[in-house]
Amino acid sequence: MRLSLVHWLIAAAVLANAAVYYQHHGREEQPVTLEGSGLRQLSLLSELDENAASETLSQAEAEAPVARAERIVADAEGETAPVDGATTVFDAQQGPAVAAIESPEPEAVDAPPPEPAAILAAPRCWLAGPVDSDTLSEQLTVAFAAAGVSMDLVLQTTEVSPDNWVYLPTSGEQADIRRLSRELRQGGLDNFQITDGPLAGSLSMGLFRSEQRAIAARDRLRSRGYEADIYKRPAFAEQPWITLDDADRVALDWPAVEGGLAGYEDLRLLRVQCDPQS
Repeated sequence: MRLSLVHWLIAAAVLANAAVYYQHHGREEQPVTLEGSGLRQLSLLSELDENAASETLSQAEAEAPVARAERIVADAEGETAPVDGATTVFDAQQGPAVAAIESPEPEAVDAPPPEPAAILAAPRCWLAGPVDSDTLSEQLTVAFAAAGVSMDLVLQTTEVSPDNWVYLPTSGEQADIRRLSRELRQGGLDNFQITDGPLAGSLSMGLFRSEQRAIAARDRLRSRGYEADIYKRPAFAEQPWITLDDADRVALDWPAVEGGLAGYEDLRLLRVQCDPQS
Protein backbone atom coordinates (compact mmCIF):
# COMPACT_ATOMS: atom_id res chain seq x y z
CA MET A 1 0.00 0.00 0.00
CA ARG A 2 1.40 3.27 -1.01
CA LEU A 3 1.40 6.10 1.59
CA SER A 4 0.47 9.51 0.54
CA LEU A 5 2.42 12.63 1.35
CA VAL A 6 -0.09 13.54 4.01
CA HIS A 7 0.52 10.34 5.86
CA TRP A 8 4.26 10.99 5.85
CA LEU A 9 3.79 14.44 7.32
CA ILE A 10 1.60 13.15 10.14
CA ALA A 11 4.13 10.48 11.03
CA ALA A 12 6.93 13.02 11.15
CA ALA A 13 4.96 15.26 13.52
CA VAL A 14 4.30 12.36 15.90
CA LEU A 15 7.99 11.46 16.00
CA ALA A 16 8.94 15.04 16.68
CA ASN A 17 6.49 15.28 19.60
CA ALA A 18 7.85 12.06 21.04
CA ALA A 19 11.39 13.37 20.89
CA VAL A 20 10.44 16.57 22.69
CA TYR A 21 8.59 14.65 25.39
CA TYR A 22 11.60 12.40 25.98
CA GLN A 23 13.92 15.38 26.25
CA HIS A 24 11.88 17.01 29.02
CA HIS A 25 10.50 14.00 30.88
CA GLY A 26 12.74 11.13 30.01
CA ARG A 27 15.75 12.22 32.13
CA GLU A 28 16.00 13.58 35.72
CA GLU A 29 16.40 17.34 36.24
CA GLN A 30 19.82 18.25 37.64
CA PRO A 31 19.79 21.19 40.13
CA VAL A 32 22.02 24.05 39.19
CA THR A 33 24.62 24.78 41.98
CA LEU A 34 26.33 28.14 42.49
CA GLU A 35 29.07 26.82 44.75
CA GLY A 36 32.47 28.18 43.82
CA SER A 37 30.98 30.70 41.45
CA GLY A 38 31.03 33.64 43.87
CA LEU A 39 27.32 34.25 43.19
CA ARG A 40 24.52 34.01 45.69
CA GLN A 41 21.93 31.24 45.22
CA LEU A 42 18.45 32.53 44.42
CA SER A 43 15.37 30.50 45.23
CA LEU A 44 11.71 31.24 44.78
CA LEU A 45 9.78 31.19 48.05
CA SER A 46 7.13 29.20 46.30
CA GLU A 47 9.65 26.38 45.69
CA LEU A 48 10.67 26.20 49.40
CA ASP A 49 8.80 24.67 52.25
CA GLU A 50 7.61 26.87 55.15
CA ASN A 51 10.67 26.37 57.41
CA ALA A 52 13.17 26.97 54.65
CA ALA A 53 11.33 30.10 53.58
CA SER A 54 11.44 31.49 57.17
CA GLU A 55 15.19 30.83 57.47
CA THR A 56 15.83 32.50 54.15
CA LEU A 57 13.93 35.64 55.20
CA SER A 58 15.83 35.86 58.54
CA GLN A 59 19.17 35.54 56.79
CA ALA A 60 18.21 38.21 54.29
CA GLU A 61 17.18 40.61 57.07
CA ALA A 62 20.48 40.05 58.94
CA GLU A 63 22.55 40.61 55.84
CA ALA A 64 20.64 43.76 54.78
CA PRO A 65 22.56 46.29 57.02
CA VAL A 66 25.91 44.84 55.89
CA ALA A 67 24.94 45.14 52.29
CA ARG A 68 23.66 48.64 52.86
CA ALA A 69 26.93 49.65 54.59
CA GLU A 70 28.93 48.14 51.74
CA ARG A 71 26.87 50.17 49.30
CA ILE A 72 27.49 53.38 51.29
CA VAL A 73 31.24 52.70 51.36
CA ALA A 74 31.23 52.02 47.65
CA ASP A 75 29.36 55.27 47.02
CA ALA A 76 31.83 57.21 49.22
CA GLU A 77 34.80 55.69 47.40
CA GLY A 78 33.24 56.32 44.02
CA GLU A 79 30.95 59.23 43.31
CA THR A 80 30.20 60.66 46.78
CA ALA A 81 32.88 62.84 48.34
CA PRO A 82 32.73 64.22 51.92
CA VAL A 83 32.21 67.93 52.30
CA ASP A 84 35.13 70.15 53.34
CA GLY A 85 35.83 70.16 57.07
CA ALA A 86 33.61 67.08 57.65
CA THR A 87 34.45 63.53 58.67
CA THR A 88 32.12 60.85 57.19
CA VAL A 89 31.16 58.15 59.69
CA PHE A 90 29.60 54.91 58.43
CA ASP A 91 27.44 52.94 60.79
CA ALA A 92 26.33 49.54 59.52
CA GLN A 93 23.66 49.30 62.21
CA GLN A 94 22.23 52.81 61.80
CA GLY A 95 22.24 53.00 58.03
CA PRO A 96 23.25 56.16 56.14
CA ALA A 97 26.52 57.91 56.83
CA VAL A 98 26.60 60.72 59.39
CA ALA A 99 28.73 63.79 58.67
CA ALA A 100 30.38 65.18 61.81
CA ILE A 101 31.19 68.86 61.23
CA GLU A 102 34.45 69.90 62.82
CA SER A 103 34.66 73.47 64.08
CA PRO A 104 37.58 75.44 62.62
CA GLU A 105 40.42 76.27 64.97
CA PRO A 106 39.83 79.68 66.61
CA GLU A 107 42.18 82.39 65.50
CA ALA A 108 44.71 83.47 68.09
CA VAL A 109 43.90 86.87 69.57
CA ASP A 110 46.70 88.95 70.99
CA ALA A 111 46.14 89.81 74.65
CA PRO A 112 45.77 93.54 75.32
CA PRO A 113 48.87 95.19 76.71
CA PRO A 114 48.91 95.49 80.51
CA GLU A 115 47.70 98.73 81.98
CA PRO A 116 50.55 100.97 83.16
CA ALA A 117 50.98 101.03 86.89
CA ALA A 118 49.20 103.89 88.58
CA ILE A 119 51.54 106.72 89.46
CA LEU A 120 50.95 107.82 93.01
CA ALA A 121 51.55 111.41 93.92
CA ALA A 122 53.97 112.16 96.70
CA PRO A 123 52.32 112.45 100.10
CA ARG A 124 51.53 116.00 101.11
CA CYS A 125 52.96 116.66 104.54
CA TRP A 126 52.95 120.47 104.62
CA LEU A 127 50.32 123.18 105.01
CA ALA A 128 50.91 126.82 104.14
CA GLY A 129 48.49 129.49 105.24
CA PRO A 130 45.94 130.33 106.28
CA VAL A 131 44.81 132.01 103.07
CA ASP A 132 42.18 134.15 104.76
CA SER A 133 41.84 137.01 102.29
CA ASP A 134 41.50 137.53 98.55
CA THR A 135 44.54 139.81 98.53
CA LEU A 136 46.73 137.15 100.13
CA SER A 137 45.37 134.51 97.73
CA GLU A 138 46.33 136.62 94.71
CA GLN A 139 49.85 137.29 96.03
CA LEU A 140 50.42 133.60 96.79
CA THR A 141 49.14 132.58 93.34
CA VAL A 142 51.82 134.75 91.73
CA ALA A 143 54.56 133.36 93.98
CA PHE A 144 53.54 129.73 93.40
CA ALA A 145 53.31 130.21 89.62
CA ALA A 146 56.82 131.68 89.54
CA ALA A 147 58.16 128.59 91.38
CA GLY A 148 56.21 126.18 89.10
CA VAL A 149 54.20 124.80 92.00
CA SER A 150 50.45 124.18 91.83
CA MET A 151 48.39 125.87 94.51
CA ASP A 152 46.00 123.26 95.89
CA LEU A 153 43.69 124.48 98.64
CA VAL A 154 41.97 122.47 101.37
CA LEU A 155 39.81 123.54 104.30
CA GLN A 156 41.41 122.90 107.67
CA THR A 157 40.19 123.59 111.18
CA THR A 158 43.23 124.86 112.98
CA GLU A 159 44.04 126.91 116.03
CA VAL A 160 44.32 130.53 115.09
CA SER A 161 45.80 133.43 116.96
CA PRO A 162 44.14 133.66 120.37
CA ASP A 163 41.68 136.34 121.19
CA ASN A 164 42.97 139.01 123.53
CA TRP A 165 40.40 139.52 126.24
CA VAL A 166 40.77 142.66 128.34
CA TYR A 167 38.99 142.25 131.73
CA LEU A 168 38.67 143.66 135.24
CA PRO A 169 38.79 141.18 138.12
CA THR A 170 36.25 141.53 141.00
CA SER A 171 35.65 140.06 144.41
CA GLY A 172 32.94 137.85 142.96
CA GLU A 173 30.26 139.38 145.12
CA GLN A 174 27.26 140.43 143.09
CA ALA A 175 26.95 143.72 144.96
CA ASP A 176 30.56 144.64 144.18
CA ILE A 177 30.18 143.55 140.53
CA ARG A 178 27.05 145.71 140.05
CA ARG A 179 28.65 148.70 141.74
CA LEU A 180 31.85 148.52 139.61
CA SER A 181 29.93 147.96 136.40
CA ARG A 182 27.75 151.06 137.10
CA GLU A 183 30.79 153.18 137.86
CA LEU A 184 32.53 152.20 134.58
CA ARG A 185 29.46 153.03 132.52
CA GLN A 186 29.20 156.43 134.16
CA GLY A 187 32.82 157.02 133.01
CA GLY A 188 31.93 156.05 129.44
CA LEU A 189 33.45 152.56 129.58
CA ASP A 190 31.16 149.84 128.30
CA ASN A 191 31.38 146.44 130.06
CA PHE A 192 29.49 143.22 130.83
CA GLN A 193 29.72 140.47 133.42
CA ILE A 194 31.43 137.18 132.47
CA THR A 195 29.36 134.31 133.88
CA ASP A 196 31.33 131.17 132.95
CA GLY A 197 34.81 129.91 132.12
CA PRO A 198 38.09 130.83 133.78
CA LEU A 199 37.07 134.52 133.97
CA ALA A 200 33.63 133.92 135.57
CA GLY A 201 32.69 136.84 137.88
CA SER A 202 34.95 139.34 136.04
CA LEU A 203 33.91 142.30 133.93
CA SER A 204 34.76 142.13 130.20
CA MET A 205 36.23 145.36 128.83
CA GLY A 206 36.74 144.21 125.23
CA LEU A 207 37.84 141.30 122.99
CA PHE A 208 40.59 142.10 120.51
CA ARG A 209 42.18 140.11 117.68
CA SER A 210 45.19 142.35 117.75
CA GLU A 211 47.43 142.00 120.75
CA GLN A 212 48.65 145.61 120.37
CA ARG A 213 45.15 147.00 120.56
CA ALA A 214 44.45 144.85 123.62
CA ILE A 215 47.58 146.19 125.34
CA ALA A 216 46.57 149.77 124.55
CA ALA A 217 43.10 149.24 126.04
CA ARG A 218 44.56 147.67 129.18
CA ASP A 219 46.98 150.55 129.65
CA ARG A 220 44.20 153.17 129.37
CA LEU A 221 42.22 151.42 132.13
CA ARG A 222 45.25 151.21 134.35
CA SER A 223 45.94 154.88 133.83
CA ARG A 224 42.48 155.56 135.26
CA GLY A 225 43.11 153.44 138.35
CA TYR A 226 41.58 150.12 137.30
CA GLU A 227 43.58 146.90 137.58
CA ALA A 228 42.83 145.61 134.05
CA ASP A 229 44.55 142.59 132.57
CA ILE A 230 44.61 140.52 129.31
CA TYR A 231 43.50 136.90 128.95
CA LYS A 232 44.50 135.06 125.75
CA ARG A 233 41.53 132.90 124.79
CA PRO A 234 42.27 129.96 122.42
CA ALA A 235 40.52 130.26 119.07
CA PHE A 236 39.83 127.81 116.22
CA ALA A 237 38.64 128.44 112.69
CA GLU A 238 38.04 126.54 109.43
CA GLN A 239 40.20 128.25 106.85
CA PRO A 240 41.70 127.50 103.41
CA TRP A 241 45.27 126.19 103.50
CA ILE A 242 47.70 125.21 100.72
CA THR A 243 48.86 121.56 100.67
CA LEU A 244 52.49 120.85 99.72
CA ASP A 245 54.76 117.84 99.37
CA ASP A 246 58.50 117.90 100.12
CA ALA A 247 59.48 118.70 96.51
CA ASP A 248 56.98 121.60 96.37
CA ARG A 249 58.31 123.01 99.63
CA VAL A 250 61.90 123.00 98.37
CA ALA A 251 60.98 124.47 94.97
CA LEU A 252 58.87 127.16 96.60
CA ASP A 253 61.53 128.50 99.01
CA TRP A 254 58.92 129.35 101.62
CA PRO A 255 61.08 131.75 103.68
CA ALA A 256 61.52 133.94 100.60
CA VAL A 257 57.79 133.85 99.88
CA GLU A 258 56.92 134.69 103.48
CA GLY A 259 59.46 137.52 103.54
CA GLY A 260 57.89 139.08 100.47
CA LEU A 261 54.46 139.22 102.10
CA ALA A 262 54.12 141.98 104.66
CA GLY A 263 51.28 142.40 107.11
CA TYR A 264 50.25 138.73 107.44
CA GLU A 265 51.20 137.80 110.98
CA ASP A 266 49.31 134.50 110.96
CA LEU A 267 50.87 133.21 107.71
CA ARG A 268 53.03 130.17 108.44
CA LEU A 269 54.23 126.80 107.13
CA LEU A 270 53.23 123.76 109.21
CA ARG A 271 54.41 120.15 109.16
CA VAL A 272 51.29 117.96 109.44
CA GLN A 273 50.33 114.31 109.20
CA CYS A 274 50.96 113.17 105.62
CA ASP A 275 47.94 112.94 103.33
CA PRO A 276 48.68 110.45 100.46
CA GLN A 277 47.20 111.54 97.14
CA SER A 278 46.18 109.01 94.43
